[in-house]
Amino acid sequence: MKIKLALISADVFYLSRIENALKSQYADKFDLICFSDYELATQKLGKEVKADLAVADEAFDYSFAFKREGCIKAYFSDSNDVDSFNELPCIGKYQRLDSFVRQLLKLYAEQSDSNLVFRTSLDSGCKTVAFVSAAGGVGTSTAAAAFAKRKQKDGYASFYLNFEPFGTSDIFFSGQGESNFSNIIFALKSNKANLALKIESEVNKSHEGVSFFGDCKIALDRTTFSYEEQKKLIDAIKSTGKYVYIVADTAFSLSENYINLLNSFSVIVFVSDGSDIANAKTAQAVSALDILESQQDNLRILDKSVLLCNKCDGRAVERIENIPLSVIGSVERIRGLRSVELSARMCEKEAFGKI
Repeated sequence: MKIKLALISADVFYLSRIENALKSQYADKFDLICFSDYELATQKLGKEVKADLAVADEAFDYSFAFKREGCIKAYFSDSNDVDSFNELPCIGKYQRLDSFVRQLLKLYAEQSDSNLVFRTSLDSGCKTVAFVSAAGGVGTSTAAAAFAKRKQKDGYASFYLNFEPFGTSDIFFSGQGESNFSNIIFALKSNKANLALKIESEVNKSHEGVSFFGDCKIALDRTTFSYEEQKKLIDAIKSTGKYVYIVADTAFSLSENYINLLNSFSVIVFVSDGSDIANAKTAQAVSALDILESQQDNLRILDKSVLLCNKCDGRAVERIENIPLSVIGSVERIRGLRSVELSARMCEKEAFGKI
């Protein structure tokens, strides 16, 4: 299913350029109709031509044009800083094509009642991988980012999610656009019908090709993000059929809702640094999960769990083997690098190829 998009502009040169660009790069998203004649647009739209979304020059008078219910209307603006005109939203004419499309999708997602999803595959075989730790400071977030980069480098489309209460994606990834995770959290809480489309309008892509969301505008927004909403977000990303791996950095908990979330993942990677305290906490977490699984037939977490030794030396790996999980390998401590550089270095390690 595609969005029926009408573009109305007397600037024939601009209209031709944007039409060619959209048909060339976004033909999977839009059925496009363009008008350079205002009178013809007024006659055709809503009668012979149906549109879900229309964007017109400020000189175009919508009040004399089509009256189709459900069609979302907006104006072109010569400035990207103008938000509205005649009480309708504005979209800047002169910006990067991906930013222009992002605004179109965002507008449609926020105002349409249609539950539209762009699917690139009926079954992408998407795997969801959770990185968790019962101990702090062992590099769980860095390991999760490194894994996402590794899979993307290996040719598998990957999406990185940071679900920690005060987590961040921006220290590991940078990309074009003004993606904001707060907008996604708000969409989940308001039960937007177009969640998958809203995701597509907010997602950023790093230079490695990993998809991610920019950080929240307000740090407290993450603390309101429930485990049920996290599960709903993962399912919505999976529904697009675009990703082979969804990688989530999560804060470990024994709450019922978190256990249900953890149970939904394809693979769970526990991270420890081999220290006595981290190993002891990891062992306790695994023991607690073992008890819960013995009490609930529908829980299958430990069978899907593996152990990664991060910041480890050889002796640390020996100590970590006392925990009853399969050890996929170790990553030695790397000093003197920023988080983005560290995750890029780590992704080359053999252990990440075993997940």
